[in-house]
Amino acid sequence: MVNHMRHALAIVALAAFAAHCLAQVKLRTAAGPIALPEFVIESKLQDGNGDSILASEEHGTLIVRITNRGGEARGVVVRVRPLIPAPGLVHDTAATIGRISNAQSAEASFLLWGGEDLATGKVVLLVDAEDDTKTGGAVARVELRMKGALGPDLVIGRVLLNGKTLDLKEAVATPGRVASINVEIVNAGGLKARSVIVTPTIDAPFVLLQSAGPVEIGDMAPGEKQRVDLSFRVSGESRQASIVLKLQVVEQRERFSRVHNVNIPLRKARSKNR
Repeated sequence: MVNHMRHALAIVALAAFAAHCLAQVKLRTAAGPIALPEFVIESKLQDGNGDSILASEEHGTLIVRITNRGGEARGVVVRVRPLIPAPGLVHDTAATIGRISNAQSAEASFLLWGGEDLATGKVVLLVDAEDDTKTGGAVARVELRMKGALGPDLVIGRVLLNGKTLDLKEAVATPGRVASINVEIVNAGGLKARSVIVTPTIDAPFVLLQSAGPVEIGDMAPGEKQRVDLSFRVSGESRQASIVLKLQVVEQRERFSRVHNVNIPLRKARSKNR
C-alpha cells in the first residue's frame, strides 16, 4: 500500500515538473530569443565644392550612418581611421552615438582636412561601430578620393633693366657702364615653394656679374612674387648685340628646379673711326 502511494506521488511530481518545463518553453517561444545588434554602415563625403573629392587645403565632412537591423544597442561608438597612416586627415577619430533601437538609424560626423601636401589618388578609411557590450559591431571600408594641388612652379615675371621693362627698345645695357636688372620670381603653382634659391650666371668673359652667388628667397606661397636685384658691367670692348643671364631657380624640397634664360640687349658700341 505504501509503495503504491509513493509511486503515485512520484508520478504527480514528474507531471508537475513536465508542466513547468512546457510552460517555460511556451514562454520563450512567445517572447523569442534575445536578438543581438546588427549594424549596417553607410557613409558619404560633404566637401566645399560638392564634387565628393577632398582637395588640397580643403575641409570636408564624412557623414557615417549606422542602421541597426538587430536587437537594441546601447552605448554605440563609431570610429574612423585611415588604413595607411595619414596624420591630420581625420580630426576626431571617435564619436559616441548612444542608443539605437531595432530598425532605427543614427549619424556621426567626422571632420576631414586635405593638407597642402595631399597627393592625388585614393585613401581607404576603416569605419567600425560597436555597442557597449561588444556583442554587436560592424566594419566598413570607405574609399576617399583625393585631389592634390599642382606642385610649386617658379617662373619669371616682370624684368626691369635700368628701371625700364626689358621688352622696351630703351631697355639696353651700355658697354663700359654698370647696369642694374630686377627679375621678378613668381610661384605660379598650387603649392608653397620651400626655401627657394636663385643662382644667377652670365657665361661671357667680357661681363662682370657684380652680385654673383646664390640669392636666398625663402618660402613662397602660391601666387607670391619676389624680386631679385642684380647688377653687372659689360666691357667697353664688347661687340655683341646681347648677353644671356641664366637664373637657376631651385625649390629645396627637390620638387622643382629650372633654369630661366633672360636675354639682355646691349647698346651698339660706337666706332673709334668716327
